[in-house]
This record gives sequence, structure tokens and C-alpha cells, in this order.
Amino acid sequence: MENSRWAAGVIVLLIVLNMVTLSYLFFQSPARPFEGERMGKNDPVYIFFRDEIGFDEAQMATFEQMRAENRLEMRQHHQTMRKLKNSFFGLLATAESATADSLAGEIGQLHTRIDMTVFKHFSGLREICNEEQKIRFDQLIEDLLHRSRPHQGPPGR
Repeated sequence: MENSRWAAGVIVLLIVLNMVTLSYLFFQSPARPFEGERMGKNDPVYIFFRDEIGFDEAQMATFEQMRAENRLEMRQHHQTMRKLKNSFFGLLATAESATADSLAGEIGQLHTRIDMTVFKHFSGLREICNEEQKIRFDQLIEDLLHRSRPHQGPPGR
């Protein structure tokens, strides 16, 4: 009898601690901004294009406009992707393979649209560069491609 009372007390204490922790995380954590929402003069991307690529004021104004438009479009894509994936993984309980195949196809098509949106955005940014800036811009893209490539094969033994 004494052990069950002690165990019940511990369980209640753990539940209360979990609720306090979750409440803290929910109410105290700052909202995580969507990628690229740190617009402004202190944004590292803004600083990079201004200082490293060498954009002038007119180019920076165009850059900010293009970036805001791209951010909106990407936000819409990501919201749609979230809904599609929720629906897709929600099918695990029902194992509806025909619906899963259909949703997987939609997710693939959306990935293609996202990639094309990113490509068009960077292509547009390159168009506002002068010839000297295009060299630095192309090097930036090359560096980003090398950083994001997955490792080839499993690690050695």
C-alpha cells in the first residue's frame, strides 16, 4: 500500500513537471521565424550581398524586393508541403497505398516547384549583377553547391 502511494506521488510529480516544462516552452520560447525573415540592414544575407558581392543602393533595393517576393512564394510552398506531408503520413494508420502514391506524387511535384522557385530567384539575382559581380556571385553558388553535396558512400572501416 505504501509503495503504490509513493509511486502515484512520483507519477503526479512527473506529470506536473512535464506540464510546467511544456508550458514554458510554448509560452516563453520566441517564435522561430521563417527562413529569410531577418530582413533589414543587420541581416547577414543583406550584408553579404552589399559587402561581398558589392551591390549598390539600387541593386540592394531590387534585392530586397525580390527577396520579399521569394519569401512569400516559398512560405506558400512550405505551408502546402506541410499539409501534404501531414496527409501522407496520416495514411500510415489506414495503409491506403493508392492515396499514398497520389500524395507522394504531389509531394514530388511540389519539390520540383520549390527547386524551380529557388533557381528562378537566384537567376534573377544574378541578372541584377554587373559583370564583375557575376564572377563573385558565380563563386558563391559554386561554394554553396560544394557545401551541400552529400557524402559519397558509407564511411570507411
